[in-house]
Amino acid sequence: PYAACDVGLQLSVAATLGLILLTPWLRKFFSQCYKNIKSQYIKKPLDLVFGCLSDTLAATIFTFPIIVNAFGVFSAVAPVVNILCVYPASIFLSMGIFGIVLPGQPIIRSIAAPFVFVAEKLAGYIFNVSQLFASLEFAQVPIPQICVTVWVSATLLLFVVAYCMRKSRKLYRVCAALSAIIFVFSLMSYRIINHGMLKTAVIDVDDGCAVAVVKDNRAFMINCGGNKLSYIDISNYLDNCAVSELELMLLSDLDNKASRASDEIIVDYNPSVILLPSYGERIDNFLHAVGKTKTVKLYNLTNAQCNVLDGELQVFTDEYENSWSFYKFGEFSLLVCPWKGDAQKLPEHMKKCDLLIINSEKIDNLDKISAELTVISTDTKHRLEIEMMCRSSGFEEIYSTDISGTVVVSSRADGQFTVKEEG
Repeated sequence: PYAACDVGLQLSVAATLGLILLTPWLRKFFSQCYKNIKSQYIKKPLDLVFGCLSDTLAATIFTFPIIVNAFGVFSAVAPVVNILCVYPASIFLSMGIFGIVLPGQPIIRSIAAPFVFVAEKLAGYIFNVSQLFASLEFAQVPIPQICVTVWVSATLLLFVVAYCMRKSRKLYRVCAALSAIIFVFSLMSYRIINHGMLKTAVIDVDDGCAVAVVKDNRAFMINCGGNKLSYIDISNYLDNCAVSELELMLLSDLDNKASRASDEIIVDYNPSVILLPSYGERIDNFLHAVGKTKTVKLYNLTNAQCNVLDGELQVFTDEYENSWSFYKFGEFSLLVCPWKGDAQKLPEHMKKCDLLIINSEKIDNLDKISAELTVISTDTKHRLEIEMMCRSSGFEEIYSTDISGTVVVSSRADGQFTVKEEG
């Protein structure tokens, strides 16, 4: 029974229902568009294309709520890619099976070569088509979960009402139209409301720190550390926010807590500017990763200062080369603590912030900092000690990624902010 919670099973069942319930109606609908064409040379290819399109749309419509709810994005190019790849993929699978089975038979081993050759070319075609469409800016459309919740709830209510009335089949069509209108309206209103909002995500990367600051599909990162899977967690969040490139990456240290996933993030998100210390054993790895990009610029982060995402980023580096990151967006400010340091030595304007992000218990004089909200980015092993230190320093509103998962703070330039735990 627990398999019902598996996303893969949910998608398979939903897609199958779509093919059974909706495909016949879609094929009938599309066939009406070219019913006057008499030539079989034209009609048969059209049957193939629209048959594939019907299958794709039916499966897409039925799996849409599950995909958006589970992953937060929707593929806008899936129908086109499926039309271009579904038949080549079928041939590829058949050729691949023959290419694998035939070499096991010594007498007919030589026959396998053509099958393998065709399978290889088809695999290259499918890969290139997928890469081409995936690189388009509109390939993935991020859809907030709240929009899905509103849409599904309203749609279920509409169809329950329609079922209870049962006066006309036209009523169901009206419900379907209203459902589409509600979804578009909720999505547009959400985008309008959140336009210009700054989202600071303290990503759950276990024992480490990774902070993504996003505004209108633009972003920069403060640290990319954590466990072996931190790259997946970071990239998933950036992809869900429709971020394709980073404007800046700041690495306060070159150890695993601050920079474990930075090599992959550099290659995939091509930050325009990287601020990093000039020491550490992994500096050669960074230079190698940077060598794979074309436009990245490296700067030493010691007391660096720059403008990014309509705000100002400042770095304070003490005599022990511990770097504190301070970012101010309008009236909202955040401070990211290093692995160790002394808060007493911070400049006065950095000692007061709205959001404090901390991942170590080795911060002296933490009570010198005044913060409305504190997020602890660490694992369960170290959380209790850090939390005790924070509470003894007078901090009251405290979140921790090992309990809350990724913590997202949405703020506006007037300093107002809200907190969301993504689990």
